[in-house]
Amino acid sequence: MSTVFLSYAAADRARVEPLVKALEADGFDVWWDRDISLGESYHRVIQQALERAACAVVVWSHHSIGSEWVTNEASEARKRGILVPALLDDVEPPLEFRHLQSATLFAWQGAMDDSSLQQLISAVRRVAERGGAPMSSPAVRRPSARTVKSWWETPAGWAVSAAALLLAATLLVLALRGTGLIGDAAPATDAVATEPSPAPAPAGGAVSPAPPGGARPASAPAGTIDLLDVSDGAQIVAASEAGWKAYIYARDEPTCSIISTNGFVTFAFRDERRARFDRIGVFVEATSGYNVKTVELYASDESDRGPFEKIGTFTVPNFRNERQPFHEFAFEPVTARYVKLVAVDWQEGAGRPNGNICTMRLLGILQ
Repeated sequence: MSTVFLSYAAADRARVEPLVKALEADGFDVWWDRDISLGESYHRVIQQALERAACAVVVWSHHSIGSEWVTNEASEARKRGILVPALLDDVEPPLEFRHLQSATLFAWQGAMDDSSLQQLISAVRRVAERGGAPMSSPAVRRPSARTVKSWWETPAGWAVSAAALLLAATLLVLALRGTGLIGDAAPATDAVATEPSPAPAPAGGAVSPAPPGGARPASAPAGTIDLLDVSDGAQIVAASEAGWKAYIYARDEPTCSIISTNGFVTFAFRDERRARFDRIGVFVEATSGYNVKTVELYASDESDRGPFEKIGTFTVPNFRNERQPFHEFAFEPVTARYVKLVAVDWQEGAGRPNGNICTMRLLGILQ
């Protein structure tokens, strides 16, 4: 039995269920349920499912065309030559996929003998059996696309354009300096020194994101580190489940894991020393209804078992921060030896038993 990987937006789950049943009725094993077991890496499970699939169907809709998660899955399937696109709504797919022929299902009412559905099933079967046979039929939408590149779209064109822009910018700067309209740039340190810092939020209350881009001010005190980084001596002393350990000890790059609703993790800083901290960062890889929405931070200066004082509640944006890897939140400086983090709820709303939470960091100074 061939496995079909179904890529779709979480908001379309009810709409894609009839398609799942139709594929299963035709003998396919469909991987589409994203309720992943506790402790498993969300990304690893999806990657393994995609690697095992003989065919991948991406369902483009008003929701999925804006999902970086769906786009990434579709891109991986296209690289393997196993992608079969389908349109659930009358939309334009992301630019990377507009040259591909897509089955049109936005008028499909669930009938098994519908010609659009049968064309899609035939394409899935051909891809699963022979690897990437193209779709063709009157029911297939063929978006118009310009396939011949202009000269300026080639690498040589890019190089010439970049050189011309650089030359023009240089001449402009020289001309402005010659007229006295501009002078030498002030040292970068002076610009940073005049940049206002964000106003701290009250302890225990809701905390707003840091300044644009979430960037930590360059004037942060010397010795500021990520207090949750195990390479700097941080250690987990208590956790609600094993997923926290797998997630937090893979620190070479941001990592994500599935954590239960209201799951918690408690950290001790290096050698269980006190630290003073005033900023927390949360990594978000891509928009998803499974991403964490609310994180709470608690601190204790007495014991890893408390008592803990609530420092703040953080509402995490549901998109990737392209200015820097983390969404950061500032609060009034706190001194403590232990912190506890709680994953309160998820982006798609209440009722989920678990969700996706990625690397977090706590910026401060060991004392």
